[in-house]
Amino acid sequence: MEGVQNLNVSQNASAAVAHTSAGISCQNLHLNASKLERTPGTDTVSFSGNGKQNMSIQKPEVSTGKKWALGLSSFFIPGLGQGINGQWGKGAGFFLGYSASLVTATAVCVAHALANASLGMTPLLFLAPLSVRIWSIVDAVKNAKPDCEE
Repeated sequence: MEGVQNLNVSQNASAAVAHTSAGISCQNLHLNASKLERTPGTDTVSFSGNGKQNMSIQKPEVSTGKKWALGLSSFFIPGLGQGINGQWGKGAGFFLGYSASLVTATAVCVAHALANASLGMTPLLFLAPLSVRIWSIVDAVKNAKPDCEE
């Protein structure tokens, strides 16, 4: 069951599938499952119970508008897209990482300028906050959750 997380189904017993972190279901689902299979390379999980019924649940799609909103929010404030998506710890990490790298790069450049030293390669330090900002945008879009999971 690679890729399916927090999915609890016990053999030949009633089980519940609730909001999974993999986004498999947006509602509680009670079933008597004797077999649980995940189709490789897809987001489809199939259940079969005692030969009576087969069903499959597909991961809900995330709207393009929501992905754009999360990406733009992380563009303006790194980590905000993760926060809107409910990943506040990750969002705080991106924000603090961006802030710390920006402050460090600025401080080093100002120190060089005040010492009348050649900046040389010092401006390349600004690649660190730029990288964190881009990573934050990509992560917010990639890990967007469907509206029904909020």
